[in-house]
Amino acid sequence: MISDTDLLLPLLLEEKQLSETGKKRLEKLARQLLKKKPDTRTADENFVLGYAADQVYDLDAAVSYFSDAITGNPEFEAAYRFRGSVYLRQEKFGEAEADINKALELDPGYRDAKIDKARLLHETGKGEAAIGIIEELEKSADPEEPDHGLTLLKGKVYDRMGRYPEALACYDQVI
Repeated sequence: MISDTDLLLPLLLEEKQLSETGKKRLEKLARQLLKKKPDTRTADENFVLGYAADQVYDLDAAVSYFSDAITGNPEFEAAYRFRGSVYLRQEKFGEAEADINKALELDPGYRDAKIDKARLLHETGKGEAAIGIIEELEKSADPEEPDHGLTLLKGKVYDRMGRYPEALACYDQVI
C-alpha cells in the first residue's frame, strides 16, 4: 500500500502546483506526521514537514525539518536545496551557499539548485556570475516551454546591475 508520503513526495520534490485536494492532503499528512515522535520519522517524512512549514512561511521550522531530513539521509540533495532556499529568504547567505553547493555536489544537473545558486549570486551582488548560470540554464531549456521565472530573475539581475535595456527586454519577454 502506498502511503501519503510516497504519493506527495514526488510532487513536492518537483515543486508541482498542488491542487486544493493536494494541499489538504499535505496539511492532513503534516498533522499526522507531527503526532509521531521526532526520532521515529523518516527523512522523507521530515522533508514533507519542512515543505509544509515552508508553505506557511514558518521558516525556522522548515529549516529544522529539512535539517532532520538531512540527518536521516545525508545524500538527500533536495533537502539541502530546499533548506538553502529557506536560508536565502532569511538572508543567511553563507548557510544558503553551503547547502546549495552541497545539493549541486550531490546532483550537478539539479536545475532548481542552479536557479537558487543564481538567486544567491544575485542577492550577494555577483550579477555577472548569476547571468552566466542563467544563460547556461536557458541553453538547456525546452524552447517550447519558456521559463518565465528564470527570465524574470535575469531581468532583476540586469536591473540591479544597471543594465536597463537588457532588464526591460527580459520583462517584456515575460509579459
